[in-house]
Amino acid sequence: MDVYTRKHSTIYYIGWSVLLLVIIAFATILTWMLFPSRATAESLTEAKAVPGLTLEETTEYYQLSNNGASTTDQALIFYPGAHVASNAYLAKLAPQAVRGVTVFVVKSPLQFAIFDPGAAGRIIAAHTGVKRWYVGGHSLGGVVACMYAKDHVSQLSGLFFFGSYCSGDISGTTLPVLSLGGSQDGLSTPAKIQAAKHLNPPSALYLVIPGADHADFGDYGKQFGDQPSTTTRLEVKQAITDALTGFIPVPQPQ
Repeated sequence: MDVYTRKHSTIYYIGWSVLLLVIIAFATILTWMLFPSRATAESLTEAKAVPGLTLEETTEYYQLSNNGASTTDQALIFYPGAHVASNAYLAKLAPQAVRGVTVFVVKSPLQFAIFDPGAAGRIIAAHTGVKRWYVGGHSLGGVVACMYAKDHVSQLSGLFFFGSYCSGDISGTTLPVLSLGGSQDGLSTPAKIQAAKHLNPPSALYLVIPGADHADFGDYGKQFGDQPSTTTRLEVKQAITDALTGFIPVPQPQ
């Protein structure tokens, strides 16, 4: 085999090798996008078993409602974290529905809230009986919730974050803001949340759940890049419940 033939043979094999690597990478990314982290069976069973609650599912969201509540004036809209199944948050948010706060968990295209930031607007427009709306989210979902809040402050009574923070500036508004972080969060670390404080109103409330990691804010298993959790899911659930209960007031019947 002469030098010319060997050279072109080498280029030929390198070209096919690169093409094969590109195909494998594309297939891996596509598989990852099409198969998000799933809700644990335990959490789904728990969410469905709460006495008095109704769980409804549409093409755009999950809804948790308390049929026995004396008022449905308050509601919250939640954007899930990137590549996490929407129903992985139902168990953690169910206690709010028990209180009478209707819960809407957004279903996003390919489980990425950034692909449909206007979902909250459609939910609000379709439920005109609700007087006070709160919007929030986990991780990327929190970023998207802030994007929506920035352009619709007058519609909302509050914005809340689970392991997340704003990417845009809402510091000039009077919107109540609650930030829940985890001391073991390896993605939205406490340092990152602190670094973004200047984007929130000065009145924003910051709470850190001891021992909680990034994935503890939902129920979908471990997450790549996270730190080990040193608490239990029930302790995290109680901390979330306590924080949201203080943030979202439910008027008592007269």
